[in-house]
Amino acid sequence: MSGNRGSKDILAEENREDRDKLVEMLEKAYWMEIETVMSYVANSVNPDGVRASEIKESLQQDITEELGHAQQFAGRIKELYGTVPGSMEFKAEQSYLQPPEKQTDIPAVIKGVIEAEAGAIAHYNEVIEFAARLPAALKIKNGRRKHILKEAASGLLPDGILQRRKQGFAVPVASWFRGGGLRELFSDVLLSPRAQQRGYFEPRFMERLVREHVTDRRDHSARLWALVVFELWHRQYIDSTPSPAALRPATPVSAAS
Repeated sequence: MSGNRGSKDILAEENREDRDKLVEMLEKAYWMEIETVMSYVANSVNPDGVRASEIKESLQQDITEELGHAQQFAGRIKELYGTVPGSMEFKAEQSYLQPPEKQTDIPAVIKGVIEAEAGAIAHYNEVIEFAARLPAALKIKNGRRKHILKEAASGLLPDGILQRRKQGFAVPVASWFRGGGLRELFSDVLLSPRAQQRGYFEPRFMERLVREHVTDRRDHSARLWALVVFELWHRQYIDSTPSPAALRPATPVSAAS
């Protein structure tokens, strides 16, 4: 990766080394898609037997999608001042997607498809990692951040993912609390006699929060998560040592507080 860049544009002459490397990686991705299309055409026609119809139908649908990926890679190559390669440059690599000796060997076809997808994902990750390593100045175009990364991944990821604003990793606490594995925390922790006897919160208010949440009447996930964490923290750090009386409120906190 070149170290001297006088322009913020990846298309500038001084950034040719990075641009050529990206084009080279996109060309490989292009040929991988083209070869996959050829293999899928063969394997959507050849298989025989009662188990063949489902895999043949699936591959027939995938042909259009894979061809679309190849067309998108071709467009990216052209935009980066590259030349979309012709058929004379094609070199077959997908030995695992060749028609099996017995056309009833459906597991062999499925295995080949899985290996093809795994190989494509590995190469796409290399493209994304290369684009991510480029200097920040080359990733912004007309105020659009991560421009090269988004262009390289266009067609591989849905637009909703590519254009989505940065956000934290969302944990599905709401569904977990409704039966996804954490619901027992209510009886074992939040509504336990140990927690209710502390006097911090009114038991009836706590029971109402739990009841409304598990019956999907209201989403109290944020409150319930905070309360569960508070109770577990209390057991870990307060119950194990003498607690001053000042830690206990004079009156319980009610729903109106």
